[in-house]
Amino acid sequence: MDPALPYHLVRLARPHTCAGGLLATLAGAHLARGDTEPVRMVLAGAGIVLLIAAAQTYNDARDAVPDRIAKPHRPVAAGAVSVRTATIAAATYVALAVGSAVPLGVLNVGLAAVLAGASYAYSAGLKGHPLLGNLLVGVTTGSAAVYGALAVGQVGGRGRHVDADRHGSRCGQPAGVLHRRSSRPGGAGVVRLPSGPARCRRQPAAPRAVPGPAELVSGTGRHVPDRTALTPIRWAVQSTMVHRLPRA
Repeated sequence: MDPALPYHLVRLARPHTCAGGLLATLAGAHLARGDTEPVRMVLAGAGIVLLIAAAQTYNDARDAVPDRIAKPHRPVAAGAVSVRTATIAAATYVALAVGSAVPLGVLNVGLAAVLAGASYAYSAGLKGHPLLGNLLVGVTTGSAAVYGALAVGQVGGRGRHVDADRHGSRCGQPAGVLHRRSSRPGGAGVVRLPSGPARCRRQPAAPRAVPGPAELVSGTGRHVPDRTALTPIRWAVQSTMVHRLPRA
C-alpha cells in the first residue's frame, strides 16, 4: 500500500467541508436541546463527517475522467488514488455513518440512509441538472443541523422523553418524578405518574400572577396596591397615582 494513501484519502474527503458539516450538526443539537448530550452529539457529528467524506470521495471517483482536464491536482485524477479504492472508501464511510446512527435511534438511521442515497444520486447524474442538483445540495447541506437535533431528540419543539428511573439526575428529580426543562419563564413542571416508568414530559407553562385587590392601610383611608403581585414599574405608577388622591 502506498504510504501516502491515507493523506490522499483525507484530501478526497475535503476536510474544510467536513468541518462545516460538523459545526452545523453541533449547532443544531445545541439549539434543539439547550444543554449538552456529549456522547450523542459526538456520534451525530461523526456520522455527518463520514457522510460528507463519502459524498466527496465518491464524487471524485465518478469525475475521474473530466477531472484529468479540469482538476488534474485532485488525487483520483492525478492517479494517486484509484477509482476502485475511492469507491470502496466511500462505501466504508457510509457503513460507518449508518452504524454510528444506530445508538441515536431509527430517525437518525433513516436520515443517514437518505443522505447517502441523495449523495449517490447527485454524483451519478443529478448534478448535470442545474435545478435538481442545486436543490439537492441545499437540502443535504441543511440536513446536518436537523441530524444533530434528531440526535438529542428534539425537533420542532417536541421534547425527548427521558426515563427518569434510569436518568433521574438528568430530570433533576428522583425516580418516579417527571420534570421538564424549558427556556420560557414558568415553562418547567413536575408531575408524578401513578404507575409505569417515569418519563420527562412537557408541562403547561404556569400562569402569571394576577394582581390581587388593593390593600387597605389602617388609619389612612387609602388603598395601596399589593407590591408582591405587581411588577416594579406598575407598582411605582399605581402607588404614585394613589398618593395623589385626597384623604378620605
